[in-house]
Amino acid sequence: MWITSITDNPDEVSGIGSPVMSQDEQFLYAGRKGYVVKLRKSDGQIVRRFPLDRMVPEGVLQGSTNPIISPFGDNILYAPTGWYNSEASIGEKYGSNLFAFNASNGDLIWETKVEYKIDNYLTEQKGDSLLVGPPIYDIALTESTIVALQGKAIVTFSREMGEINWFKNFPKSGFDVGLSVKNGSIYAASNGHYAFRLDLQTGEVIWKRNIFYSNTSITTVKKSRLYFNNSGGGAIWVLDTKNGSIIYRELPPNYKHDSYDVYISSLAVGEGYMVNVGSKAVYCLTVP
Repeated sequence: MWITSITDNPDEVSGIGSPVMSQDEQFLYAGRKGYVVKLRKSDGQIVRRFPLDRMVPEGVLQGSTNPIISPFGDNILYAPTGWYNSEASIGEKYGSNLFAFNASNGDLIWETKVEYKIDNYLTEQKGDSLLVGPPIYDIALTESTIVALQGKAIVTFSREMGEINWFKNFPKSGFDVGLSVKNGSIYAASNGHYAFRLDLQTGEVIWKRNIFYSNTSITTVKKSRLYFNNSGGGAIWVLDTKNGSIIYRELPPNYKHDSYDVYISSLAVGEGYMVNVGSKAVYCLTVP
């Protein structure tokens, strides 16, 4: 139907983030290195670029990871970012920011620099720390709150002004895009072997489940169940959201005959089915 050239700059081509088709009926938003691009779905026309040349060291590009348009009718675009400075000292190599833009005219509404303390990974001594700001890989919105996965931490912000409400560090975890927020709870499946349910208001851990392998896929919460494909181990998991108990955990049916036959993609859940693209087949399974 249409093809749109975004840029000829190879530095921009290596940008991070992915477009979400269902966020807006008319427009598509995609994260890049240096900016977020807004395209019209009907013809692919680039409507606007939201520049991300702020709050970074000189000469450093920051990329947006999965920008989200507000679903609450206020026309705000939220752009979580991350950047890397190879020339800086260890504690200053990484950084991240969170921006809120007017999606129509591109005006900046607010901006927040996100930093927190973690245990020093260079020593075994507890209490040593580095001031770091790893990339924000994924965010989710409620009417009043933004929830972000940032490196080894889960952070919440005020949606109106961008102030940090609380952050919680998980030293043995590390998060990618395994985030869902539902009915006052945060669900996060990490690439550090654990899935969590946290209270949205306080950050209190309600339960913690060992999932054994690294999760790098999105999560889905439906009808008191948490669904995800543990892509590090190739198994589909279904957990009870009340207590984290395992309802279902299985590898592909053909795995016992071929260990290279594994689930790969994030898990699509709907209409009583679970769909996954594996290494050797596309699978459709009934919800357990």
